[in-house]
Amino acid sequence: MDTLDKYLIRELVIYFLLVLIGISALAVGVDFLSKFWSAGVPFSQAMEIYLYKIPKAVQQFVPVAALMATLLVLSTMS
Repeated sequence: MDTLDKYLIRELVIYFLLVLIGISALAVGVDFLSKFWSAGVPFSQAMEIYLYKIPKAVQQFVPVAALMATLLVLSTMS
């Protein structure tokens, strides 16, 4: 592998993980606020429910994160 390939792969993985974590956290957080905050569910029970929902959210946002990471890496190249 060339140095350029290693650099691009590293940057792609970093941006991919950041975007994936950010979008998933945002989606789960908005869902949490809309459903459980107003219903008065205890925080510990709500977090337990959302721990089971995180894998589905991650699975749904992988394609979006891959596209956004690719666009970010290519746009930062000069």
